[in-house]
Amino acid sequence: MAITASNASGWNTLVVNVTAPTVVAAILFAMAAVAIAVQGPRDAPNAARLLAVLLLLAIVTWVARIAALLLVAPGPGAADRLDLVVSLFAIGQMVNGVAATLALVWIDVRLMQAELSRVAHSDALTGLANRRAARLRFGEETARATRAGRRFAMALFDIDHFKQVNDRYGHAAGDAVLRAVADALAAAKRGEDVLARIGGEEFLILLAQETPEGAREAAERLRRKGGDAAVAAPEGEVRVTLSGGVALFPDDGDDWDHLFAAADRRLYAAKRAGRDRLEDAG
Repeated sequence: MAITASNASGWNTLVVNVTAPTVVAAILFAMAAVAIAVQGPRDAPNAARLLAVLLLLAIVTWVARIAALLLVAPGPGAADRLDLVVSLFAIGQMVNGVAATLALVWIDVRLMQAELSRVAHSDALTGLANRRAARLRFGEETARATRAGRRFAMALFDIDHFKQVNDRYGHAAGDAVLRAVADALAAAKRGEDVLARIGGEEFLILLAQETPEGAREAAERLRRKGGDAAVAAPEGEVRVTLSGGVALFPDDGDDWDHLFAAADRRLYAAKRAGRDRLEDAG
């Protein structure tokens, strides 16, 4: 508005028509660049940094344009020189604009890729890793354990009588129980352990760097913590227990199929023995 008013009054100067809009745009672009650099999408850090740099480069281009216009404005033939400067910097701004657009596309692509990866590797109900992600992490853990010549454990947990929870309280309560157990297990596990929901009411956890005694102790602690979860329902508080089975790498198997089968056998042995307990090689 101020620029329009000044033009209407006859004060149509280089300072008003070029410098003032540039200052406003530079402030806005600088704010945007800082926001993107500090709070940009975590799934596309490189693309976000590139966009921030391009925004700052646009500011540099505008400042250089003003400086060039001020230098070539005086003297005869100024109009031709001004046209040349304006044209050159317009081309530079267009190139910068195209690059910024490509950076935005890059950000969108990385965000879509990250979302697809989350969908493919996480359980929608609990937010835990799913079976596919657990198998990938198992491969990484196997490689590390083999190189270091150490053991790690796989524990399987199953919610006892879960079908009865759904039948008595409804599937919404059943889903709430699954989320509560998942949250309890996630809060109790160590940072290096890998927790996944691998289907239905079954959870898997990879316990890093464990001896047979340590594996049983860690798995039993987790089993009890998972069983502490409680969910409120109209019919009353819903409480569950967990049964579990533990297998040790490489003692019970050196690949997914054999180790999982060993843990699964012990899980069902715990169920046959009365549930709400843990079975291991001992």
